[in-house]
Amino acid sequence: MHLANAAAHKINNPLAVVVGQLHFLAKDPAVPPARVAAIQDAAERIREIVQQMLRVTRLELVEPRPHVPQMLDLDRSTKRDDSVVR
Repeated sequence: MHLANAAAHKINNPLAVVVGQLHFLAKDPAVPPARVAAIQDAAERIREIVQQMLRVTRLELVEPRPHVPQMLDLDRSTKRDDSVVR
């Protein structure tokens, strides 16, 4: 759980820079709005994953598969917040 928190923190710092730079990019008339929107969507998805990583309460692994290393199942390992609609 500490590892997930550390990774989330390390990801969140450069993500903040990316999002900040994206705001400047969005103001550039030479950049197509669809491109900015695609980047914003991806950044938001990363932000959601980082927030989920901060809610890891137990270690649940994904089902084993050939040629895939054993890893954390983030959905099953996080505490659900029923007040948040997904």
